[in-house]
Amino acid sequence: AGYGIDEVAEMTQRWPERFIGLTLVNPRNGERQMMEDLKRGASLGMRGVKLMLNSYGAYDVNGPLVDVCARWANERREFILSHYWGPPERLLQLCRDNPQACFIVGHSYDCYGKVFEQVPNVFLCTCPFLGMGQTERFTNIYGCDRILFGSDLMDLPIGWGIGQIAYARIAEADKRKILGGNLRALMQKYSVARR
Repeated sequence: AGYGIDEVAEMTQRWPERFIGLTLVNPRNGERQMMEDLKRGASLGMRGVKLMLNSYGAYDVNGPLVDVCARWANERREFILSHYWGPPERLLQLCRDNPQACFIVGHSYDCYGKVFEQVPNVFLCTCPFLGMGQTERFTNIYGCDRILFGSDLMDLPIGWGIGQIAYARIAEADKRKILGGNLRALMQKYSVARR
């Protein structure tokens, strides 16, 4: 269980200054298996949760086990990432109920602007910023401080993802924030390595 977790654990142990690992869980496997995966991930040094919701035949974003994962992240002050968090009202409820968790919208949806205005613990990945002007549009919606570079590296060309930010008509300082500065700051606040 916990697809790829051993490989992620090896990488994060080898390069702890560069990587943190998230435990991939699919609530469709049931609460018992999900909790076993989360505990095993924590024992291997994983510092957050990645959920597969509403995609790839996975679990419904409104299901109760999403709340279980969010509470897990909240209790540990960890990252919790999903490609999609459902309607804005659902994401807002999760963020408010779990203010110590850092929610990451793994794909670049433009529907969460009002949520970002109401809670401080949610951020958006740039994956996939594909169109010209998308970086500018999304910084207008979310602000450059709430956007994190995301690549889906095994799926999409990295240059394509970086290019949309590097050539965007925004300040160089904002590009640096998006390309790593924002995440670096969040890593000091959330998912801090346990000693």
